Amino acid sequence: IFLHRLTPDRWSGMADRIMHSLHGPGFAALAVLVFSYVRNRRPWPRDYGIAAATAFAVGIISEAAQIPGPRDAQFSDLVVNGIGIVAGLGAIALFDRVTRQSMARTHIAALGVVTLAALAYTFVPTLQFSHAWAKQLHAMPVILGFENGWDRHTYSQPNNAKPSLEPAPPGWPIPESTVSRSSMQGRWGIFLSIKPPRDWSGYTKLSFVAATDAENLALVVGIRDMRPDRSTYENQHYERITVNRAPNRYFFSLEDIPTETDQRPFDLSNVRSLVFSASDPGNNAQLILDDIRLER
Repeated sequence: IFLHRLTPDRWSGMADRIMHSLHGPGFAALAVLVFSYVRNRRPWPRDYGIAAATAFAVGIISEAAQIPGPRDAQFSDLVVNGIGIVAGLGAIALFDRVTRQSMARTHIAALGVVTLAALAYTFVPTLQFSHAWAKQLHAMPVILGFENGWDRHTYSQPNNAKPSLEPAPPGWPIPESTVSRSSMQGRWGIFLSIKPPRDWSGYTKLSFVAATDAENLALVVGIRDMRPDRSTYENQHYERITVNRAPNRYFFSLEDIPTETDQRPFDLSNVRSLVFSASDPGNNAQLILDDIRLER
């Protein structure tokens, strides 16, 4: 109920699939928790009935709570909740000695088949989506997608106005996504200052989708690393990229960063700052950004 009522601004497609797949496992766990509470307070099989009824009632309340919110209540979710409850309580029954002693062997065998099927239906989708998400994150980790409310700390800008978030305009390369719109701020024409994940080693480029209201905006993308003692920034590297009105994916090469310098080489395992700024702060242009990610 908490997650449904306080949904972040927008979910990514993979996050939405994982979230939806948790209906079954969540209600399996809920049924087990309720059963563990009533087990010694109600005789068999009333303890199973009370646990199942309580968990299913919570499912009905959860779906009803979505009606006035941003999500839609779905009967299919109640079905998945019920299968999860069967999976959780069925697993308990198979391992509970008292329950098994009160059942015939044929009933135990039938319960085993039903429980295994329910467990597979309940947990396999979550495992599959979680595995796909982990592979996706390893291959191309998203630094900032502007999809979730909790990633706002990544682009908190004490000295600059935060970008406005809005639905992607028509023709955007990533449909139905959330994009950021920033105006130039400060002496250096900063659009966005990001605190990215620190370890960029093993990646060859940074990519992002961008568009502008200006004609051929000279965008400067810069990264900085930190001194070993973390006292201050040390190395910095900038690339100038021309952004057009039409949205496109642009690339910032990490392989082009000089490795032989008067100072120590740039440390891609300790990147502390990523900044998008304008080379000519006087233009007062706006920049639309989306899907900032690392690629191998």
